[in-house]
Amino acid sequence: MDISGRPISDYRRQKTTPRPMTSEEIIRQANKLLNLKAKNQVILNQKPKEPTMTALDYRTFLQAQKDSLITRETDSILPRRSLPKKPSDIKQSGLLVNLRKTPILMNKPSLPARTPENKMFEDSKIGVFEDYTVGKLIGTGAYASVKTAVLKNDSTKYALKTYEKYRLTDPSKKKNVSREIEILKKISHPNIVKMFDVIETQKQLHLVLEYISGGSLGSYLKKQPNKRLSEEECRGLFKQLVSAIEYIHSQKVTHRDLKLENLLLQEFGAIKIIDFGFSTCFSHEKKVKIFCGTPTYMAPEIVTRKEYSGPPADIWALGVLLFVMLCGFFPFRAPTDRELFKKIEKGLFSIPNHVSTGARNLLYKILVVNPSERPTASEIIKDPWVNDMNILRGTVGEKNEYYSSIVSFM
Repeated sequence: MDISGRPISDYRRQKTTPRPMTSEEIIRQANKLLNLKAKNQVILNQKPKEPTMTALDYRTFLQAQKDSLITRETDSILPRRSLPKKPSDIKQSGLLVNLRKTPILMNKPSLPARTPENKMFEDSKIGVFEDYTVGKLIGTGAYASVKTAVLKNDSTKYALKTYEKYRLTDPSKKKNVSREIEILKKISHPNIVKMFDVIETQKQLHLVLEYISGGSLGSYLKKQPNKRLSEEECRGLFKQLVSAIEYIHSQKVTHRDLKLENLLLQEFGAIKIIDFGFSTCFSHEKKVKIFCGTPTYMAPEIVTRKEYSGPPADIWALGVLLFVMLCGFFPFRAPTDRELFKKIEKGLFSIPNHVSTGARNLLYKILVVNPSERPTASEIIKDPWVNDMNILRGTVGEKNEYYSSIVSFM
């Protein structure tokens, strides 16, 4: 008994009103009742500033109760009468109630860069092109643009050919680009542009190509007297072209779009073939029936839409290029494509008198309507006119008088 005569056991039986619990006590008790590995997990990121149960957002509690994620035990710990009438800012409190299977954190760490969901090309690398500084625009095509690019590490200059991926949704266009990449990886020749890398971003595909300092052969011809070259200069450039075509044909590759704009000049008279966008691999047993290329360079078998083999069509285009370099104009000319194709189909052309007999004979050999009668690149490179002694002054990288005009042009 106490001094009043009341039994002490009566105090033990009497219910006392519990004091309000602090937020930390709430969390500590909740974690004891709930398995932390279960989906009904309470996460404490930081100590809440509020000293009472106001740390728990009222809306969160109601939603959790609705989803049966807060048990009766939790409800007894967090009685409704203790909750604030106005919900507090859950971000300020730092207290989160997990309403989903995945725990929710206050401050999410930044995610690593994602692989583009629309990755289109197997051989490409994924990147954001951080290693290059992109420069000025130097050319545009049907589906791509070309800009200068400098590698930051060593200041090496490249040509950056960029395809916008939304333009490649057509399967045939995508196939052409894939084939271009495959062929450029496969071939290597001093007179063919080199490809160093392929980088794919979320919206673009970049081909990192060799930068060629000079302009196109077409631009160079326009600045010459009568828009033509001397036979000596023409021979030097033509032999390089034939050498490159001989090489790609030996690799079972045909270009299919040889033209002045796809031939770029380098210092000391070197010439490079670019743009393999229409190129394809071939077999001698299989012929194709694809209408492609630039009209003035098209072979008769293409304009008549017959089945044809790729190499003879390239040889025809070489003949057209040789004619333009020697004469300053095209062998077949007409105001419309329809009339042009009729002239090409007949194969009738005339050669100006200033052209030498050797060059004239070579043109007549190459520009033959029947593709099976045209010489191969290996046969052309052995032609007497191509192998004239003056050709020794037209080798790649060798300084001489008539190549000084090309250097000044660049």
